[in-house]
Amino acid sequence: MEAILSDPIGIQRIRGMAGSGKTVILARKAVELHTKHPEWDIIVTFNTWALKKQIVALIDKFYSIKNNGQKPNYKKLRIMNSWGSNRNPGVYYDICINTESEYYTFSGAKSAFGKSNVFEKVCAELLKTSALPRKLYDCILIDEAQDFGPNFYKLCTVSDIPVSYRNYSRLYFVSS
Repeated sequence: MEAILSDPIGIQRIRGMAGSGKTVILARKAVELHTKHPEWDIIVTFNTWALKKQIVALIDKFYSIKNNGQKPNYKKLRIMNSWGSNRNPGVYYDICINTESEYYTFSGAKSAFGKSNVFEKVCAELLKTSALPRKLYDCILIDEAQDFGPNFYKLCTVSDIPVSYRNYSRLYFVSS
């Protein structure tokens, strides 16, 4: 419970076996942060598109319970895929737009970089070619963290942004 209620400093990891409730904890963490810091720009991101509905439903439920039936401000608490597009913004897409960097669609990225590790390669390209902003978000929460390579983490941690992510095994904290 302390992990959910505490403010993040550096990187926090939520680890546990499949089905152990890591996404639920991440959603609760998002609600606690958004309630405590409504002015923050908080991102909840993930790899699998289908996960968005589940995360939104969990956040809506927990926020409503904690805040007397109110809905979260989804302009400040943004739930988005890691890649994104102009129709469905994501972290990579958002950073490209905010840095005026070249954005690769999935098919464009496959043509430019080959078929393997495509997302990792577009993140590497963005890191290499862009003047990344000092701070674009106040906090990033990453679900399905085991599905990402180091370049996505570098994009998410180019500044002193608190990052929480979940993968597997047990709960513990790492401060940077």
